[in-house]
Amino acid sequence: TETIGNDAVFFNDVNEYYWDGVPFNEGDRIIIPKSVKKVGRNPFAQCSVSIVNDSDYFTVENGALYTSDKKTLICYFGCSHYFDIPEGVTQIGDRAFYHVYSIESIKLPLSLEYIGDDAFSMCKIDKVNIPANVKYIGKRAFRLCKNLSDVMLPNGLQIIDDYAFSGCPIKTLEIPASVVSIGVNPFFSLPTVGRQIKVNSSSMLYEDDGNAIYSKNKRFLISYYSDKSFYKIPDSVTHIGKRAFYSQNIKQIEISNNLEFIGEEAFLFCFNQTGWKIDIIVTGNNDILIRDYLSKNKSLSKLNIVMV
Repeated sequence: TETIGNDAVFFNDVNEYYWDGVPFNEGDRIIIPKSVKKVGRNPFAQCSVSIVNDSDYFTVENGALYTSDKKTLICYFGCSHYFDIPEGVTQIGDRAFYHVYSIESIKLPLSLEYIGDDAFSMCKIDKVNIPANVKYIGKRAFRLCKNLSDVMLPNGLQIIDDYAFSGCPIKTLEIPASVVSIGVNPFFSLPTVGRQIKVNSSSMLYEDDGNAIYSKNKRFLISYYSDKSFYKIPDSVTHIGKRAFYSQNIKQIEISNNLEFIGEEAFLFCFNQTGWKIDIIVTGNNDILIRDYLSKNKSLSKLNIVMV
């Protein structure tokens, strides 16, 4: 064997581990033979077996599998509540800590530059301080970390990818001026009273109004995070991004007079005190845009159009 592919060992619905149909038991071992030169995206996600490495291309230390130079952490398979990623690691690979329930606290090294997709998805960590050298936070990197309320982002960060912190009860967060790309609503979550997600005032590309994150000059609405029951979208807005209002507790939304485009699932799972139904207040010809949008998104039939 020379290559072990993405997700080669996986966790299924009946709580068994399978590799080519063979179940693994708690305490079993997986041996990476000397012939293996390449390992894909965390092949051992959620696997409680020990990993023994005989390949010169990798190294195992303290419950984690690394590349031989220890610059990339491929996966964690230990059971500690706290893990200190060693200095020298520059990349945390995709799904490296995916669904590791035991992890409650993590220390990231100053050498870190890259956090991969789903790297800490569904962990129990409650706070994270992203080091100064990190430039990229991947898709769903901290998705559904349901205890994660304290996040510190560094000056120098460039990319926050799709859904990076989705489902996290973050109370306060500032997006650095260095960020050049914000993906599909990275911050959507059930509403948190008093939640504040801010954009550094020096940013040349993004801004906020205390309720939502926009591109500069409020042309593109990226993420709504307020706990208000009514929101008037500024007239400057021409585009509402994908899932921009996803899962928000909101009763009424008044759309922009200049609106031209509504992203996929922009209002999905919006709800108010009486259930999943919101009023969209429109003026002029915007009802045509809304009706066309509803015709293409049948799951949003509970939206109510109110002409004024």
